[in-house]
Amino acid sequence: MERHFLMRLILLPLSILYTAVTCLRNWLFDRGFIRVQKLDQPVISIGNLAMGGTGKTPITSECARILSDMGYKVGILSRGYGRKNKTRSLEVTPHTHWQDAGDEPLMLARQNPKARVFVGPSRFQAARACTDNQIDVYLIDDGFQHRYLHRDLNMVCIDATQPLPPYRLALPFREGLHSLRRADLVIITRCPQPERASELISKIQKVVPNMPIIFSHFASGNIQPVFEGDRVGRKDVIAYSGIERPQKFFRALDRKGYHVRFSLALPDHGAPNKKQWDLLYEQSQTNRTPLIVTTQKDAVKVERKPDSGIILSFVPLITCWRKPEEIRAFFENTLN
Repeated sequence: MERHFLMRLILLPLSILYTAVTCLRNWLFDRGFIRVQKLDQPVISIGNLAMGGTGKTPITSECARILSDMGYKVGILSRGYGRKNKTRSLEVTPHTHWQDAGDEPLMLARQNPKARVFVGPSRFQAARACTDNQIDVYLIDDGFQHRYLHRDLNMVCIDATQPLPPYRLALPFREGLHSLRRADLVIITRCPQPERASELISKIQKVVPNMPIIFSHFASGNIQPVFEGDRVGRKDVIAYSGIERPQKFFRALDRKGYHVRFSLALPDHGAPNKKQWDLLYEQSQTNRTPLIVTTQKDAVKVERKPDSGIILSFVPLITCWRKPEEIRAFFENTLN
């Protein structure tokens, strides 16, 4: 408790400065001093107030699926965090190397064969990579703070399992709760029982009384092999993950009935180096289980099939809506 209080005290001056800069930036956008670019097609933004880990990328993927099923040609725009050449704009296909695309754009491309994914130094420049103009609607992944691009629907994801940011002071969040006034829709994630989220809803509605709120949660699918033909029927597993909160993934495996014999947590967007791969293989042999499991985002960074009988696998994340018709209605109202 004392350590937590001390950390907040140390961060306070930095948080005040960060909040002041963020508020000034938003004021400049609101008053038109910073130019906002507009695409010819409608734009839907999915973002958050937290630094990460609210589930905005799975929500983006699910929105792309819904819009594709509704008959729209969907383009997904991303900066491609972590890619090597950050100045290049390109279209990401399922066969693009993850270091050229970024792990999340490559995952989105593989999850959504009907949609198209573009990366660039900015979302506007990413859209310029689409040279045939065959897109009906664009989705911006992680777009709430990217105000340089006009959007027709501004959606914010809030994780029901995490604390809300304060009203003004931002750090360790990207923005304070007051920024929800820019949003058109709040999506509460990781909330399978909305009736238990009354306090969270009340806090949001104090800031934005008429804000529409819809609820979602994530479910873990069945383990899938990274390479076709591998069998993944075992319950004893070695696990690793390079996501914002890897312990959530390890606990999800436990809830699915898997026995995690060893786990390795990596930094967000990280990939195992040779020493870490050797450790995973060693633990696989020590625990007499050939099955190494990771997240779908981490799986796109696996470049070759390992030797010695090791089986690499991943767990797909499934987005579930309390009322699927609600999100479809927002899309229809925006696009019609």
